[in-house]
Amino acid sequence: MAELFGYSIRLYRGKGGSMHLFHLDRDFLGGYAIVASYDLTIKCFNEIIENYKETFAIPEAIFYLGATRFFKNHDPKVLKEGLLKLRKEFPDSEWELMTKPYELI
Repeated sequence: MAELFGYSIRLYRGKGGSMHLFHLDRDFLGGYAIVASYDLTIKCFNEIIENYKETFAIPEAIFYLGATRFFKNHDPKVLKEGLLKLRKEFPDSEWELMTKPYELI
């Protein structure tokens, strides 16, 4: 809700955010929407990857970083880069499984 109402105390500081569905008891419920400037979103995902190295959020951040980079410049090679990084660092991740179609690139 913070992203919807532009609260400045959240991740995107009121400049956009996520349209994912989230439930406190059931965790993430799905969605792939990225709402904000691509440069800001890329910066945020890079910061998550850098600052939260030992958390479960890293594979998801790598996945969305690749998607955001693709949406920004429409270069499919960045999707493949995300696949290779996930395959190397998180081979058993559900996020690595979701990048299987990128093998065709």
